[in-house]
Amino acid sequence: MHHYPRDEIARILAGLMEKLIQDMEDGDERRLVGFTIIAASGDPPGGNRMTEEDHPISYEVIEGPERIYITAELPPTLTTAPYVDINPDRIILFIEGTETVVDLPVRIDVTRSSYQIRRRTLDIWCYKH
Repeated sequence: MHHYPRDEIARILAGLMEKLIQDMEDGDERRLVGFTIIAASGDPPGGNRMTEEDHPISYEVIEGPERIYITAELPPTLTTAPYVDINPDRIILFIEGTETVVDLPVRIDVTRSSYQIRRRTLDIWCYKH
C-alpha cells in the first residue's frame, strides 16, 4: 500500500478528535454532530463493512433551546428518493421502503421545519413551538 503524507495528517486529526471527545464532560453544552476522516482505502480498521441489508438507518437527535436537529446517514446506493414527513410530535423517515419513526421530545412548528439531503446525509431542522 502506498503511503501518502495526507494519510498521516488524517491519522493525527483522528487521534485529536478522539482525545477531544474523551475529554468532553457529561452534560457539557458542546456537541459533536458528525465527523468523518478517511485516511486510506479499504475496509475501516477494527470493523466490518456493513451491507445495506444488515445496517438499519440510524439517526441522531440533538435538542437546542429553539430547535431540534436530526441527522441520518443514507445508504450508499439509493433507488428511490428519501422522503420525510414532518408532524408536530414526530418525524417519519421513508428511506428505501423502510419507515422509521422519530418521536420528538417536544412539539414543533411544522410550517417552519424543513429537511435537506446532501452527500448521503439527511438533515432535518425542527423549530419548537
